[in-house]
Amino acid sequence: MTDWSGEDYARLSSLQRAMIEDAKASLRALVAREAAFFEAWRSLGLIGLQEQDYAGALEAFRGCIRANVDCQEAYEGARLAAERLGQ
Repeated sequence: MTDWSGEDYARLSSLQRAMIEDAKASLRALVAREAAFFEAWRSLGLIGLQEQDYAGALEAFRGCIRANVDCQEAYEGARLAAERLGQ
């Protein structure tokens, strides 16, 4: 059991959100410089799914597939994102 208050949890949540936003910005910069960096595309897709940004996830997984046609996780992620978008 912890002695954390609601305010402590709110600060932690805010910190986690900021870390995710920093990670997304870094990943976007990576793929802008090196479109073949499929791992960055895949990570952006996974974050998009987690955040329920299905259009963004689909775009990222398509980038991953363009960079590496053998990335099976990207095909599955793209299928799931498209399904959530009703496509």
